[in-house]
Amino acid sequence: MYEPSRKVVQTAYEKNFKQNISSLPSFERLKKICSVMREKVDLQLGQDRPSLTTAMHPKKLFTFFVCSCCVSVILIVFGTLLICFTHIIYEAILKGNLVLQPGSSAFQVWRNGSEDFDGEFNIDTGRSDGKIGELERWKFQEHTPYYPGKCGRFDGASAGDFFPGNLKKDSIVKMFSSDLCRYVELEFAEEVMIHGITGYKFIAGQKFLDNGTKVPENKCFCDGDCMPSGALNVSNCRHGSPAFVTLPNYYSADPYYTRHIEGVVPDKERDEFYMIFEPKTGIPLEVAARLQLNLRIQPIPGVALYRDLPTVFFPVLYFEQHVLLPEDMTMSIKLLVHFEIICLAVGVFCISAGLLAQFCLCYKACNTKLIQRKASKRRNELEDRSIKEQVPLKRWD
Repeated sequence: MYEPSRKVVQTAYEKNFKQNISSLPSFERLKKICSVMREKVDLQLGQDRPSLTTAMHPKKLFTFFVCSCCVSVILIVFGTLLICFTHIIYEAILKGNLVLQPGSSAFQVWRNGSEDFDGEFNIDTGRSDGKIGELERWKFQEHTPYYPGKCGRFDGASAGDFFPGNLKKDSIVKMFSSDLCRYVELEFAEEVMIHGITGYKFIAGQKFLDNGTKVPENKCFCDGDCMPSGALNVSNCRHGSPAFVTLPNYYSADPYYTRHIEGVVPDKERDEFYMIFEPKTGIPLEVAARLQLNLRIQPIPGVALYRDLPTVFFPVLYFEQHVLLPEDMTMSIKLLVHFEIICLAVGVFCISAGLLAQFCLCYKACNTKLIQRKASKRRNELEDRSIKEQVPLKRWD
């Protein structure tokens, strides 16, 4: 198992208050819970995707017959050589004869530690229009080349770092994913409490999983290869590989995907994709991002290796990222949520205190003058009441 992470490694500002960022994805192996997989599993998964991709490309060529024959010969003749080569590499890694670069990982080796794989994101800083975190361009384009029409536009989707505030129960949260080359729409499900903070739970529902079967406006996402609801066709985004993305264990997907697979039991608590936001600020309180990668295996005329196979969506891997707001940050979030009320209360208190102080000063000044007038009047009265000489004294000579 590997723990994914993303680090912003470059920032640049434009004149229109947009910010360009590049990400540095990395995958760190969790050594405590990992064990060496069996050789058969490694060989099977290592050979499956390249051969499928190779076999799928001739279907789009005019010289299909010639190309399919060539592909069949290559896969049949060199299939054993590929397996032997994989076996040699596998043993070399285990014995330490093949040394990777320090800090590198065999998992997604071309993406791990690469600044260019996810492309450059041009996001709005919100300084001029308040649309903070909205994606403006990806890989220097305002429209993805992988989906036609509205499905290739960003439509105010978040780049994943900031989310809109003032969320309502009828709001739709949009987030762009470079792995899917499209935006993800999350729908409101319920109101929950996280550490005493009210949060809105948004889940990956039909707006995200449907390819036009239940949501007609999503038909452009299937790009002419529409499947039952529950699977996203990301073949164009993955260099033509027959890749489809679902929720783990085909949760919320049509039963069509599990008819040839045994042991798959969807579970809401384990497989649901959801994000819980504080509705006023848009701060994520809890995130459970879960997706599953599947390869469509189907019979391909002219390619012997896939001639007699049933159409199966074979699960390759799934990933999960679960993040919960730490309890020590609860007070900061509560202060931020009630910041407007706190500022209003402090303002009212300061104004009231100022008015009270002014009243006290005025009262004291007026009272002082009144006391002075009374004292002056009393002195005057005392002077008027002083004893005056009624009969002058006679002088005797």
